Amino acid sequence: MKLYIKQIVIKKNGKTTERLGFNKKLSVVKGSIELYDIIKLLLGKHEAARSFYNVEFLAVVELDKTYCISGSKHRGELLFNVCVCADNIECTKEYFELVRQNDEMDSSLFFHRFKRQDYPHKLFRYKDLLEYYPQGNFAALTNGYGTTRSFRGFITNYIKHFKPIRLREDKDLFLKLSKDGEFRVGYLNNDEKVFLSESEKVIYHYLSFISIADFWSRAEKIRNLNRVKKPLIVSNFLELLDDSIDLSEIVCCTNKIDRQVIMFLEKPWYKGGGRKSLAEKEFECSVCGLSEATTHLNNEYQKFMEDIQIG
Repeated sequence: MKLYIKQIVIKKNGKTTERLGFNKKLSVVKGSIELYDIIKLLLGKHEAARSFYNVEFLAVVELDKTYCISGSKHRGELLFNVCVCADNIECTKEYFELVRQNDEMDSSLFFHRFKRQDYPHKLFRYKDLLEYYPQGNFAALTNGYGTTRSFRGFITNYIKHFKPIRLREDKDLFLKLSKDGEFRVGYLNNDEKVFLSESEKVIYHYLSFISIADFWSRAEKIRNLNRVKKPLIVSNFLELLDDSIDLSEIVCCTNKIDRQVIMFLEKPWYKGGGRKSLAEKEFECSVCGLSEATTHLNNEYQKFMEDIQIG
């Protein structure tokens, strides 16, 4: 069961400041910190609401049903409401119980300050809990699942059947998973040492992030048939790539994930000259009609938003 964020409207100090529609696969947005935190809130991260100040929002989210989610914060108090769009039945508690997951799994949803997350080394550390989780807190982070025999066996099986992911076609570079659980970049048929550019290092972390999200999705499938596949939220990524990177390869890898992916642009691309607009245009075209899809969603929900008097 996939969680799909369809649209978010934000009002600040009584005025509509953002109205965004999202693609089912990949969306690229230039949003505010409030938008970023609202998305985290929709995924069950209640602490995200601490940044709100005189902010109201309405979101439309598709899960097992289509939900209308509204929230506001005034004088430090968060007012939050979830209802089923079709019949306006309030179901806030039920919604958050549905989207709740273990802390370690939730941490794999966000690609931000990725060097601190060490995605390439996650599985390696999962294999050696005594070394990397000496306080025994991995059990708490995974609601007890991470220390079970079935989870340990799944790690071994995942590593054994992992298929390399192409990192750069023009250099024939792939993301590979070693037997010890480390993600590494190399050539497909040999272990020759590879020196990566700064942009290639960023992609290396990003593909490792995608793979860890895939790992948890598959692990959860074993024990929970009603699992929720939450969107992946990516920031501080596209801005770090130089103009040697083929953006269509990034889109191709991302679209293979059975998840919605929302990418935030935090800084201008390619400082200097007209390269910025060219890069943005190239990426939007690669997403296969992202702009058109977003416009369609905005048109589809415009009347709905006006009816409830938020826009």
